[in-house]
Amino acid sequence: EPPASTWDGRGVSDSDHHDSLFKLAFSNPASGGALLRAVLPQALAERVDWSSLSQRSVSFTDPNHRKVEGDLLFSADVDGREALFYFLVEHQSSMDATMAWRVWRYVTRIWDWYVGESKAAPTLPLVVPVVVYHGERRWTAARSVAALIDVDEALAASSPELVPDLHYVLEDLMQLDVSDLRARRLPAFATVALWALRTASDRGFATTAAELADLFDALREAPDAPRALWAIFSYLSTISGAEENLVGVVAGQLSEPVREDVMDLVENFAEQKKEEGRAEGRRGLLLKQLTLKFGSPSDEVEARVAAASLEDTERWAERILTATTLDEVFADGEKT
Repeated sequence: EPPASTWDGRGVSDSDHHDSLFKLAFSNPASGGALLRAVLPQALAERVDWSSLSQRSVSFTDPNHRKVEGDLLFSADVDGREALFYFLVEHQSSMDATMAWRVWRYVTRIWDWYVGESKAAPTLPLVVPVVVYHGERRWTAARSVAALIDVDEALAASSPELVPDLHYVLEDLMQLDVSDLRARRLPAFATVALWALRTASDRGFATTAAELADLFDALREAPDAPRALWAIFSYLSTISGAEENLVGVVAGQLSEPVREDVMDLVENFAEQKKEEGRAEGRRGLLLKQLTLKFGSPSDEVEARVAAASLEDTERWAERILTATTLDEVFADGEKT
């Protein structure tokens, strides 16, 4: 069977496939903690009580007034105090030169959320941002807010308290080879997920799958094997260009049992894509029929049709023939 309902059995979505894969691989404390231990400064990592690590759910409005579901936020005790660790997955083809400022704004919004949650917090927790980058070019952007502020060096040195600052931790996947990824000592799925993210910006990296064949075998034997394999290969399918076949390139380097499982998943994935296409076509036709009979549909009607199943659209399309109002079309639900 395909993955659980988190992804509706369709694998990663086209719009946020990078984030989806990262969250699935690292949202549990075991994987998230392993990555944090690998990338944090040793002096900090040694002070974290890793047994206290837990994921936190947070959402806030970004600087462009869009609602953001935090990429991944964890909390843990550091020297007996609560600290927050924030993962931000950066997958733009070109790096953001002002990333430090962007991270600053995210951190302040996390603090806003924290104060709202704790109601009367007299202090703010340490927030450690970790940027996971897998763009095409080497990351050279400033890693601190202070580096972006245009101020005379002598003045900054003499009055450092006047120059705000914040640093972020960078994990530049494009600078890592397979041996580097394995050296992170992450769970099998987490390692393969980072490898797949790395492959998204360097298609040639797909030829190194053989070096991870044992981890793909381990995925196949894991309790959530179908979900993990589905996540990896639906991601590879999503990022493949018109002339590419990343799924075939990768599967061809793996053991026969894994290849057979992958081929079954690919057939399932292709059939579901066809089903999605049929459903989307029916939704479009239904909206045209509603428009012709009742005029331009409201935003609520469009949203309802967009979320409808193939069975819903077929049932509603039949009702249009005899219905005199929208309520009669959608009689099995709330009035429109």
